[in-house]
Formats: sequence, C-alpha cells, structure tokens
Amino acid sequence: MFLIGFCLIISIPSNTFSQDRQTKTVEIIKKLELIENLKFEVIEFRIRPLMYQFSDKDSIQIREIEKSLTEEEILRRISAVFDEKFTDEEISDIYIFLRTSAFEKFFNSGQIYEAIIESFEDIIAAISRIESGYKSPHDISLRKFEPIPVDRKNGFYEIIGQIPSNEYTDIELANEPAITPEDIKEVKKTYRDFGDESAEIILILTEEGSQKFFLLTKANIARPIAIVIENRIVLMPTVSAAIKGGRVSISGDFSEEEIDRMIESLIDEQ
Repeated sequence: MFLIGFCLIISIPSNTFSQDRQTKTVEIIKKLELIENLKFEVIEFRIRPLMYQFSDKDSIQIREIEKSLTEEEILRRISAVFDEKFTDEEISDIYIFLRTSAFEKFFNSGQIYEAIIESFEDIIAAISRIESGYKSPHDISLRKFEPIPVDRKNGFYEIIGQIPSNEYTDIELANEPAITPEDIKEVKKTYRDFGDESAEIILILTEEGSQKFFLLTKANIARPIAIVIENRIVLMPTVSAAIKGGRVSISGDFSEEEIDRMIESLIDEQ
C-alpha cells in the first residue's frame, strides 16, 4: 500500500506544485478550450450572423460588442468565475487531473459553463435587445409535420413545381441535393437561449457550401426547401431571405433523441 502511494506521488510532474494559482487557472481554461467555446457560442453563432440584418446604428453597436470580446477579456471573465467557484486546493487538483491520461475520460457537468454564461449576461442582454423585434433569416424552423419518405440522399433540396397549399403530398424534389453533408464543416447540438431546454441543430458550412446555400435560399425566397435525412423529408421550412455567412440553425418540434439521430446521420457522411 505504501509502495503504491509512493509511486503515485512521484508520477506527478515536478513543476506541478511550483505553479501559482493564476498560471494553473489559465492552463485549465485553455486545456478545456473554454475560450474557443465562448467565441463560437457568442461571436460566431450570435453576433456575426447579425451583421447584415439590422440598421447601420445597430450594426455599429454589434461590431463594438464583438471588439470588446477580446481573448484577454474572455479569459478575465472565465478566470473570475474560477476564482469564485474553486479553492486553491481544488484548482491544483483540476490542474493535476488535466495533466494525466485520465483527462481523456473527463466530462463536464455543465454547472461551471452555466456560471460562465451568466458572467456574459450583460453581453447577451445587449444582443437580445438588438434582436428584439427582428426575425433572423438564419433560423430554419417549421411547424410539426409527419416526415415524408423519399428516395433521396441526405441534404437540402430544391422543390420543383408548385407547392401544395395544405397537404405536402406529391412533393417533387430535385434529383440531387443543393447542399450535401460534404458541404458541412461542423454540425452540433445547442440550445437557443440560456435556460431554454429546446435543442436545435447548428450547421457551419464550408466556404463552397456557404455560397451554394446563399444561391439556394436566394432562388427560393417565400418558397420551402426540403431537408432530407435518412430517406425522409424531416423539415420543409419556408425561406424568408437569402442567407449569407454559412451558419444555419435548424429547429422544430423534435425530441433530443431525434436531434441526436439526425446529427449522427449528417456527421457519418461528412
């Protein structure tokens, strides 16, 4: 027993105990990629898609918000949360844990990330005030309808001919998808607002995919497009505007299991 304890002690890197709290905290934050995650959630997903949707005055305010979110500012806010939530001993424990092979099995309960999001409530509130009264063309949502079986590959399809007013029967799709899974750079599940349990799918398109999607939506304003996953039309949203930027959110009356299954199917074909 003594021998095992001794081996565990000497396996810890010698410089572990020489690092100060701030150095350990910064390494933990970088190791967990918290800065990158915040940049995606706040800047990539919420701020940048707004750039071309609002008035000049609002656009200037949005740019100022983005400029204020420097890496140093994000690090400062996350570090402040760590200072509040963890003791020195706990910071050292996490620091040691993240420097071991056991880190690969590490999972986050979500409590700390929620606290970090709360620290950005002033930024989120400012964005929400700007968003109020606007409907983003980047949102693709749909009333609940029964999926329609089709003999088509996964992707976004243009609908040929006249659209039935009430019943989605006899829908004719293009032979090939305008957007394929290969046009998707990243796909993930997220939640629309802080505290909202409704999941949605976020698609980040490649540069080529972004151009294709812009052309698809531009050509189909006020018309639906069909989203096919696993040989079924799972969504048939109506396009409200030509969508730039290559960032698309897909939401609807789906369960978490349905969202996860659709995401897995899209990732498998990337």
